[in-house]
Amino acid sequence: MTVHLIHGFNVSDGGKNSVGKLRPYLLSRYQMHDYGWTGLIRLRITNARAVKDIGPLVEPGDVLVAHSNGAMICWSLAQEHSDKLAGIILINPALRRDTLWPDDLPVMCIYNSTDWVVSLGRMWSRLVSLGGLNFHGWGAAGRYGFTRKQPHVKNWDSAKDEISLPAQGHSGLFKMPQVEDWGKLIGKMSLRWERTYKMAIKYLVVHISDSPKGRGDTAKDIHLWHKQRGWDGIGYNAVITGTAQLEQGRPDYWQGAHVRDFDKDGKGDNSDSLGICIITNTEPDEDQLRVCEGWLLAKLADYPRAEVVGHRDLDSRKTCPNMDVPAWWGTLVKNHIF
Repeated sequence: MTVHLIHGFNVSDGGKNSVGKLRPYLLSRYQMHDYGWTGLIRLRITNARAVKDIGPLVEPGDVLVAHSNGAMICWSLAQEHSDKLAGIILINPALRRDTLWPDDLPVMCIYNSTDWVVSLGRMWSRLVSLGGLNFHGWGAAGRYGFTRKQPHVKNWDSAKDEISLPAQGHSGLFKMPQVEDWGKLIGKMSLRWERTYKMAIKYLVVHISDSPKGRGDTAKDIHLWHKQRGWDGIGYNAVITGTAQLEQGRPDYWQGAHVRDFDKDGKGDNSDSLGICIITNTEPDEDQLRVCEGWLLAKLADYPRAEVVGHRDLDSRKTCPNMDVPAWWGTLVKNHIF
């Protein structure tokens, strides 16, 4: 697999001081693509040439990582090579917020809510589009994220302190110490996409937190607990709070840290499973299970061959989640609750 690094507009160093700063953290081979400095007037021609040059180099399982105008190039490449791409990571993309991506192609938009540069790009786009007669794709997704609500397109605000110290502006993610934390995440995300390229998830695993539901624990609390263990962050893909609120954990394409094949029988580990954690130290209540049903159904739509199990079904040492998940799920299916 190759990670293709594509720089932004008005760059004369080939991306050395932007996407090039991610290179030490990538876990696969990479290739920098320098399409040169260009003015606004020739930008469309330059982008088209970059698409023509990069396209033949894209192989199955490759990942695109781009900054700013490089996202425009990625979008064009996605139209032609979506079947080959394992995923696309966009940093402060200079794209319209309503951009539509090919179905089933994972896209991570790392936007920044303090980025005013892409807002200027949106103004330029409106100016040159002549009221929509001459379509231009520049927009402010780099400040607000994408708004189409496509299930495979995720937004992450780098101005918040969820991954590192908050980044500021259009290129703040490439500064230290932010680039170190984000670079590690991007490296692991790219590797995870390579491994999951056209791979089916085998298990959907239900866990409990073994903490009182009335204490008010959230996904952010679990994220901190797992960081304290030396992990990269929250190991679950989703969390259901004590008040039955569903919260996001790790994205599906980032390998989890919630189960391992202790019995050495080849039955389930973090590489082929997704996990959801319910906040309780007893059996989950009806409201929590109802939310869990919804999450499982949504994931089964993406991974129809997956088996619904409890943590204890993959690790004989465990009692988690204090219930027989296969029996519970089998009853729901048998009675056509869905």
